Order: sequence, then C-alpha cells, then structure tokens
Amino acid sequence: NLQVSGAQQQSFPYCRCISSTGANAWRARLMTQIAQENDVMTTIKVFVDPSATLPVSNLTKLIIDLKEVSVAKALRRSITSAQITSVAGGPTRLQPSWESSRPILKFTGLALNYNTGITRQAYTLTFLIKDSSLNDICGGACQYATYSSSNNSGRPAPTCAVGSLGFRPIFSGDGGGGGWVVGGPTH
Repeated sequence: NLQVSGAQQQSFPYCRCISSTGANAWRARLMTQIAQENDVMTTIKVFVDPSATLPVSNLTKLIIDLKEVSVAKALRRSITSAQITSVAGGPTRLQPSWESSRPILKFTGLALNYNTGITRQAYTLTFLIKDSSLNDICGGACQYATYSSSNNSGRPAPTCAVGSLGFRPIFSGDGGGGGWVVGGPTH
C-alpha cells in the first residue's frame, strides 16, 4: 500500500513522497543516549532492512519529527557535533537543518551507499543534544522518515519509509561505571 503524501500534507512526513515501510528499504533505530555533563550524545543506527525486496537505492535524507514547532525552534542551537560514520570509513561531519514552520530536524545530502547499508552495522548517526534527550523531546519514541535516491521508475514523488526510532534509556556517561538513568541526565 503505497500512498503519495501531498506537498501540503498536514501530518508527518509533511512533504511529497511515496510513503510506507514497503516504499523504501532504509530504516533507523535509536541505539544509545549517553548523558555527558550538560549534553546527551545520541546515536542512531541507519541501515537497510535485509528482508526488504525493493530496488537498490542510496539514502539521501533522514528526517526526525520533533512533534512541536516550538520545541524544534528552541533546539536549533542545541543540536551539535553531528556526524555519520560507516563500517567502510571514518566519520563525516553533518550540519543539521530545520524547517521553519514544521517540527522537523533534517540530515540531508547523505549519499549513503545501499551496499554498505545492508551490512550488519551499516551507518551510525551521532549528535549531541544540549540539556535534553530524544526521549524528553518526543515524549517517548520519535518518528523518522528516510528518503532514497531511486530513479522512481516514473513515480510522481521520491520514496520514503516512515517508522519509529524506538525508546532507549539514558546511560550515565560519568566515566565511573555509571548506570541506567530513567528519563534524563542526572546533573
């Protein structure tokens, strides 16, 4: 069941794409959130679903729904040190971007290779969030959308898969062994 989301769509992913988990083989999962002084280091695994029987395509964009425009605006200077790392190479720095009227955090221009994405560890997206966590921001699990670079085979829009990043407890990265923290960093 593929559905074309219109340009003026009022719900996530808000933009024109053919959306469903079957439209695109790329997935994302929240791996870890580690409290470090006033920041939470967030790591998201980005990978190709090995059971997907879809055309080979590279990933060009990952967006995260932060649920409220006011929250997204407040976070614009709070998300830093973004980078993508693959099993095939070192980290590449990223500059997150934002939409002005929607609660969207975007990582664009990714060009993540499908053949690397299908490997076990694939890619990791890491960034710092000042004084907060994705758990706090989204009130649980955030939604994401991945956009692929397929040739669209005459389709009217790019393909995107929409899913949930999942929920992870925040680990205290105090260097002294730490422990699991329910909710947010303890400082």
